[in-house]
Amino acid sequence: MEIKLSNKQGAMNTTYDNPYHRIPESMDDISQQGFINIDGHDVLNNLPSNLCHENIQDFWSNLELDKYMNDNGVYRKRKFASFEYDEDTKTLSFLKDRNTFYQSSDINKLNGGVNRQFSIIENDFSESIFLQSLVRYCIDLLPLKEKIYSSININVHQFRISCQPGSFGMPTPEGIHNDGHHFVSQHLISRKYISGGVSGIYCNEKNPIKHRQLNSFMDTIIVDDNKVKHDVSPIISIDSKEVGYRDMLIIDYILLQ
Repeated sequence: MEIKLSNKQGAMNTTYDNPYHRIPESMDDISQQGFINIDGHDVLNNLPSNLCHENIQDFWSNLELDKYMNDNGVYRKRKFASFEYDEDTKTLSFLKDRNTFYQSSDINKLNGGVNRQFSIIENDFSESIFLQSLVRYCIDLLPLKEKIYSSININVHQFRISCQPGSFGMPTPEGIHNDGHHFVSQHLISRKYISGGVSGIYCNEKNPIKHRQLNSFMDTIIVDDNKVKHDVSPIISIDSKEVGYRDMLIIDYILLQ
C-alpha cells in the first residue's frame, strides 16, 4: 500500500490520530544519558500503517549538490526547510521566510560562520502525513517539561552522502561535534553499496559512549545536543560499478524563548 503523501485540502493543518502512537519507556534515556536508539520497526509502528518505503525514498533521488563544502568535497547532496510546530494541533507550518541555515564557526569549524541557502524540500514531502507524524512522534519523546520555551522551530534536512566505486564519502567531515540546537533526530532512509557509516555518540569531552550502525529503514537516534556530541564514520564503496550512498533525514528541534 502506498503512503498518502499529502492532503491537498489544508494538509499542513491536518492532524493525524494514530492508534499506535505511544511513548516508549526509553524516553527517560534522553534526560539521563542524552540520547536514545530506536529500531526502525518500532518507529514505523508509531507512524501511519500504509507507508511505502520506496515512495519516501524517492524524495532523495533529486537532491542538489552542497556547494558550501570547504573541503571541496562533492560527496554531499541535500535539501532543507524550516517549520514552526504547533503543540496544540501537533502540526507543522512551513516558514517561507526561513530558507537559510546558519551554524557558527565555533559549532561547525568546517562550514560554519556563513548563511547557507539550499534548495527547499519538495512540497509533497514537507506536507506529507509521514513527516507530520514523525515529528509529532519524536517531539513526544523529548523531555520538554524540563525546558522553558514559548515555541518550537523545526529544521528538516535531507542528506545523501555518496561514494564512487573505489572511493569513500564523509557523512560528518567536521568530525565529532554538536549541531548547535536543543535536540536532533537522525533517521536512516536508505543505504546501498557501502560499508561503514557507523554513528557515534560521545560525551562533551569527546569520550565515546555508544556506536551503532543504522541499517534498516527508519533506524533512529535522538540526541540532546547540549549533553552529547556525535559523528558518523566514513562510508566506503563496496561495488566496482555502482555508486554507493547513505540517505538520512535529520530533524533539528529548536526551543524559542
